[in-house]
Amino acid sequence: MKNFILLGSALCVSLLAGFTGCTPKQDPDDKNTAVADTVKQSQKLNDEQDVMAVLFQQQSAEYRALCLQAYHFAQLRVDNSIRAKKGNLPLAVITDLDETALDNGAQYGWEYKNNKTFAPKDWDEWCKMEKADAVPGSLDFFNYADAHKIDIYYISNRGTSEVDATVDNMKKLGFPQLDKNHFLFKGKESSKEERRKEVAKTHTIILLLGDNLNDFASLFEEKSIADRKAAVDQSAAEWGEKFVVLPNAVYGDWENALYEYKHGLSLDEKNKLRVANLKSHE
Repeated sequence: MKNFILLGSALCVSLLAGFTGCTPKQDPDDKNTAVADTVKQSQKLNDEQDVMAVLFQQQSAEYRALCLQAYHFAQLRVDNSIRAKKGNLPLAVITDLDETALDNGAQYGWEYKNNKTFAPKDWDEWCKMEKADAVPGSLDFFNYADAHKIDIYYISNRGTSEVDATVDNMKKLGFPQLDKNHFLFKGKESSKEERRKEVAKTHTIILLLGDNLNDFASLFEEKSIADRKAAVDQSAAEWGEKFVVLPNAVYGDWENALYEYKHGLSLDEKNKLRVANLKSHE
């Protein structure tokens, strides 16, 4: 009889569970655990993607070769421009800093090992450490340009409060032309267009170097993936001539375009957009 009662009770619960109104309530702790697991999975996927990008730039010989190749093209451009110089305006090269001339890989490695994402406070502290390295090929190129009387303008979106530490960091590495008139850092505007125009008022700009398309022209700013590619094709004659691109798989507007420039997305939302943008065969 006891067994019959237990069996009948189990059957009753089973039948009741089939009706919406009688479904046992989910334990809130179970729901919280599921959410936490999803967050952990997104964080793990994000970390795996980030660490491979950082390792590519820190450890791959291919990254080094790409940088040396880019600066080799830049030197050829300087030589050609000197031979073809017309007019009285002095010649100038404009360059970005981070991941173009300065290598911040150690900071990105620190972020990964300490389970952190980019934060302005951490970045400011990193700049003040003055420990950034030189991107392969950059020192030789900029000193070559300096030796050939080419003015160098460092146009960066580092904050103006970081100029002194950046100058000191670059002085340790051996970069030339480090008087502050050659540093045009970010004020209120992220766009570098107006700063480029200031240089163009007094110089003939023969070359621009950067790791982000926004380092070259406003044509590329805030554009969709398709429009960025179209703008690159529109400027096809400039690549390797007036524009020289350095590789950067860690960050940049190529990534922001994946997220349609939406700020505040969760890691899960970002990862879904990354997967959605992957091309695949049927």
